[in-house]
Amino acid sequence: MEPLDLTKHAPRSPKEKLAGILFLPRTIDKIRASLPGGNIGAYHLPGGSSRLMEVLGITPEQLTEAVKNAQTDEDVAAWIAANGTLEHVEMFNAGFLGFRVADFDEETRTGWLAEHATLKPEEIDLVHEALIEDDRRSFAAVAN
Repeated sequence: MEPLDLTKHAPRSPKEKLAGILFLPRTIDKIRASLPGGNIGAYHLPGGSSRLMEVLGITPEQLTEAVKNAQTDEDVAAWIAANGTLEHVEMFNAGFLGFRVADFDEETRTGWLAEHATLKPEEIDLVHEALIEDDRRSFAAVAN
């Protein structure tokens, strides 16, 4: 797959699915941005992406190699099906959609709020909705 520049546009929505797995397209975009020639900008893999990889039973290094060698998202999905563990995907999906910023421990919540500084704490409830809004605000000027 080709590298991405996430200083020009946001990764895909955290609500997008690939092979029934939430957050996977966003994780692929972040990995593509970390490849040589890409630019990950303010994004990173620790957080939702690393939690997803834990659930799938794969390491960041393994998924990076799979993305690097893939031609399409479907190639990555096929690699995950062959090399990962899919038994907890539905639990991950449900938990992710219901995960609130208030569910973070205090230290993590403070860091997360600082990282997503376009948002005010009173505007934030569900993590996935906050990520979508933060992406929208961060790239509003680029879209116009």
